[in-house]
Amino acid sequence: FPMCAKHVRARVSSYGHSNPLSQFAGVTPFRNEYGEGSAFFAHRPEPGTKGNSQENRLNKFGSEWAFEIQVQCRFKKPPRGTLWFSCELRDGPMKLNLVTRALCRALLSLMQKHAAKQGVELRYSFGDANNHPSICVPVFAADRLVVSDAPVQLPVDTEEDRGTWHIRDGKAVPIDRSALKLEGGQHLTLFFATSYIDWNSWTLCNIPGVGNLNLTQFWGNQALHVVIFDEEAPNVDRHNFFELELASFPGRADLPESEAAKAAELSRTGTPTWESQGRDSEAAAVIVEEVILENSDASDDTETQSAEGGTQSQEGLSPGSYYSGEEDEPFEDVSDGSDDEYERAMERGTSYISTRILRNLNEMPSGHQSLLRPLSRDDCPVSEKGALKVVIPWYFCAGSGDLWWCIAYNEKICWRHDSQLRALCTVLGSASKTDTGSVQSLESTRREAEQLLTLGARASGLLEEFTNDDVILSSLLSAEVLGANRATVGVVEAEGRIVERNVHVIGDTLEWHMQIGRRKSKITIELDQLQMRSAKVADTEALFLTTREKRGYIFVLKSDYVERVRNMLERDSPATKVSEISVVSRTVALASCAGGAMSSLKALPKRAGQAVKGAAGAVTRRSFSKDLEHNTWKDPLRRWPAHRIVINNSEPYLAPPSEDPLSLSARLLRAAVGSQNLPGSMVHELTVLSGALKCAKLVELGPQDLWVYHALLIHSQIILQRPKTLQAIVSFFNKCSYLVAGHVFSLVEIEHIVLRRHMSKPCVRLVRMILRVWPRSDDDLENRPCMAAPTCSASCFGVRADWRLNLVLNAGNFGSADALPVFEPCGQAAFNDSVQRAMNRTLSSCGSISKDAVELPYNLRRYRGDAPPGAGQEADRWARALLPQLAAGTKVSYSGTYNWQMREKLELL
Repeated sequence: FPMCAKHVRARVSSYGHSNPLSQFAGVTPFRNEYGEGSAFFAHRPEPGTKGNSQENRLNKFGSEWAFEIQVQCRFKKPPRGTLWFSCELRDGPMKLNLVTRALCRALLSLMQKHAAKQGVELRYSFGDANNHPSICVPVFAADRLVVSDAPVQLPVDTEEDRGTWHIRDGKAVPIDRSALKLEGGQHLTLFFATSYIDWNSWTLCNIPGVGNLNLTQFWGNQALHVVIFDEEAPNVDRHNFFELELASFPGRADLPESEAAKAAELSRTGTPTWESQGRDSEAAAVIVEEVILENSDASDDTETQSAEGGTQSQEGLSPGSYYSGEEDEPFEDVSDGSDDEYERAMERGTSYISTRILRNLNEMPSGHQSLLRPLSRDDCPVSEKGALKVVIPWYFCAGSGDLWWCIAYNEKICWRHDSQLRALCTVLGSASKTDTGSVQSLESTRREAEQLLTLGARASGLLEEFTNDDVILSSLLSAEVLGANRATVGVVEAEGRIVERNVHVIGDTLEWHMQIGRRKSKITIELDQLQMRSAKVADTEALFLTTREKRGYIFVLKSDYVERVRNMLERDSPATKVSEISVVSRTVALASCAGGAMSSLKALPKRAGQAVKGAAGAVTRRSFSKDLEHNTWKDPLRRWPAHRIVINNSEPYLAPPSEDPLSLSARLLRAAVGSQNLPGSMVHELTVLSGALKCAKLVELGPQDLWVYHALLIHSQIILQRPKTLQAIVSFFNKCSYLVAGHVFSLVEIEHIVLRRHMSKPCVRLVRMILRVWPRSDDDLENRPCMAAPTCSASCFGVRADWRLNLVLNAGNFGSADALPVFEPCGQAAFNDSVQRAMNRTLSSCGSISKDAVELPYNLRRYRGDAPPGAGQEADRWARALLPQLAAGTKVSYSGTYNWQMREKLELL
């Protein structure tokens, strides 16, 4: 295998992550807030090297292109104004001397004049303190464009090297580009190919009158970012639909001599001799890239032809595979199994490529014994084709400071050290490091690793080998019992988080400290009336502790130490009971649910007192009020603002997500309404049920998804009592919160950030001083949750606009209706009927209708910007929409006041 001087590294940005794109006819999916699709890249290899060169494609029109890039994008939102194709430098301005600056100006001026003759606008900038160096042209200036109503498998072939086509019924029909108008939901495929740029050598080639120019003399070693965007105001507000990073990194010939020799030895023997102490991640990528190239020469000498005679990429990306409607599964099994190298690997019982990669990774020092023993042909089972979703349900922070991750894959779970997981993720395309400074940072690492490992599962045998050796949680626990009153246990501090802590029994209390970063909090629980039951966490023995105030804590222990810790916590009080209730292991459930099957919560009993047998007790409002006085609602991990009262976070929720969110919210609302003025045992059952929201798997919300607002409103009043003064009411709505899908939302945030996200703002003076919200970006919602929860798109945290919401949403006061609707999965007719009954109840409770006059609820005045379109004032438009038979000349007005007083009880419609 000849040594290459350089390689081009291509990465496609997808929701903040960089997914690798192979230069050898690779296809990679992407998605972001504004668009989704896939990208194809084929580059002519250096002379003497082997790879899927796609020569027929690059020479198809006699142009001898150096490369071809195809980008297919479905627009989630229609582009605003001109759609631009831009090449940018992000690391700094171009460092040009007098000669190179003059040369650049001459070349760019020539290009600009040539483009102007063709009616194309070309922009360029050398960069300054405010702008990146860039060159931009309109997307419609591309030589080839293909529009389709459905996704088309890349690469797309055209009959000519210039033109515009619309694919209908599988056939490409030429169309007039001037009549083309891009709309939301359409798929646009853009082609870019040239013989004047060689990314492997990083040069401009065959420039008339100039020859070849090395790009490093213009911008050094900076990567080039290719972006497709629109803009409403230049350099101020733009939407990026696609982003590709192209970077040059050294091949074996450019590695240090010692590392190149060891890399060659690895290539020849498959035995790692290269010390991985302090190795650079780029060098690791070189080894992986060239080992793959080296072993693919047999299958890459010829191209694979499709049944229609066209060229089919090695990735085998099927149409529509880059978006499936499942926001938490951006990577699907797209392997068509046609690659000969994969067939040979299957015959050997494992992937030879991934074996050698992992053997090299195994040399990475972690301060612990090797977790990956050398693999042989005999002990590697044959894996089935097709990639499964990889789940990381837990991470464990050991007392020594080491971080371990639980990996659930193919109905098996195992633990791997953070350094080894990071090493594998680096090879798969990650450039980030694990940040343990906050829970949100660790959750971001978890989600990135899940996506990369799911991508890596495409490689035959890679994940099977990485998870081959069993490392269980009990082997990582120290679980020391130091005397009669001290022990070291694993504490489940949040869903998906286990941390080793030293606990102390002091008198009738149990104490330990929780620390995140430099911040430390003290936890104290009363042992009087403490109830214990057995549990399973990550296939490891655990004790589920429930205090007198119905707060739950989980200790994970070695099996040999369970009884000793139990004896340490038991008291002689007859009220202390021990229940042997098995708790569903969240890890096992998540591992078995990787394919989508999840158990429901229907096993929860309907009657109060049967919810948690042996753990039931009197839970009064007085006890929760006492908790509030002593600030026990404050989160020790400081994952959300300190003033929040998160009602459904009283204990860890170990069961998997159950039914769809709409059905769950309906059950929760019925339970909340039924719990008003009932004993405390029913309140505890309601709180346990509401814990299912923490791990809910959301989908895009419609108007019927009132998003547990009414349930939280009633649940909070049951626990904290009804607020009476206006100041207490405002504080109540700003503080009372639910954890939903890993994020905390208060009543104010559910209404104004989720339900009214796409509707008008309230016409209230000093509204920002009254309504307090925790600002979070789309990236925070998608990648930085407060706990382990299913991945949800940012669009799932916003409801589609519907003006009827103003009469359906109920604030629980006399300014709203006295009854609530319950929305469940149903047809459109049934949904509209429920909405109409809710609006009629609000009109009768807060307004009045007579033959001569109509008085609308005050709330419609506050949100008059939501009035249905039409002629006349907002009040008239409200009246016509609500009362279609309204006689002409009827006086329409708003109610003069809004009654903030909270109702004692709400009923269901």
